[in-house]
Amino acid sequence: MPSRKAYKELLASKWVWKPGKCQCGGSFAAVSWKTCNSRGFGRLFYRCEDCESFKDVMNFSALPTLRWPIVHYWFFLQQWFANSKRPSSEEIARMMGVSGQACSAARRLGEVLLRAEALCAQKTQDSRKLSGLLEVDGTSIRKFVLPGSTTLRYMQYFGALKRGTRCIHLYRLPDADSKSFGKPPPESFARIQKTDFMRQVLPMTPGLGKTCLISDGAPAYLKLCPELKVLHRACCHSKGQFVEHSRIHGLRTEVHTGGIDSCWKLCKAAIPPSVLTKSDGSFNPKIDVYIRSWQWRWENTTCTNLCKKIAQVYLRQDA
Repeated sequence: MPSRKAYKELLASKWVWKPGKCQCGGSFAAVSWKTCNSRGFGRLFYRCEDCESFKDVMNFSALPTLRWPIVHYWFFLQQWFANSKRPSSEEIARMMGVSGQACSAARRLGEVLLRAEALCAQKTQDSRKLSGLLEVDGTSIRKFVLPGSTTLRYMQYFGALKRGTRCIHLYRLPDADSKSFGKPPPESFARIQKTDFMRQVLPMTPGLGKTCLISDGAPAYLKLCPELKVLHRACCHSKGQFVEHSRIHGLRTEVHTGGIDSCWKLCKAAIPPSVLTKSDGSFNPKIDVYIRSWQWRWENTTCTNLCKKIAQVYLRQDA
């Protein structure tokens, strides 16, 4: 039956697991298809052999328990993790041919998966150190006008991309204000110092020598690099320099920030325009979730089973 097959696939994906003991201490047993259908079409249940209470199989999962046929769960996961570009919950709901409450359930499931991706990205970043050639740069994500003023408040991020890899670290900077509708201020040493970047950069790269930061020449790096005891090479965008050449680790190397600049474009494009900038007077926390979700997807573009990998990391198992 499709429902039984979908359940086996969900078990294999690690998002769902078999039940342990009931609260009463009894063991759970599988319920016949006829009994399951009488309780909810397309859903599967376990029944405690002692207290005879019924439990939906999705009660034993990292996913929300919805009044959905179990095949809908598996179809949703397949579509959600099918490509490196994440579809919206509404798009998957249309493919499933559902609307109304079922569409609301799709949005709820999508929000859970989105938060799971964001958490996995943060956990992976927190567990790593940075070394080698690092392109570094800051960017503004969103802005809004402070009430009753001409001051713009900017949401900004600082990023470090390790060249030759799909390893990128993203750090939320403290919000920055610009008076008279001014331009966003560049990243500063004081604000970068408040992130985990300083702790995660290794001064030496095994087998090469000193770690090297490649920047656009912002003033912050004149103090940041000596503090970190790393090399620094820059192409000063303010002087019209976008590609320079320098010897780093004994090799002639292009000095530019094209890699991190491309990442910023992709990152911003991954935030749906429908996501509001403000929430309760400050920046909408959903924006951070979409940024982390993009980070996870971009770093794992070549993963052949992203559905299983994210479940393993999300549930703190061995990835």
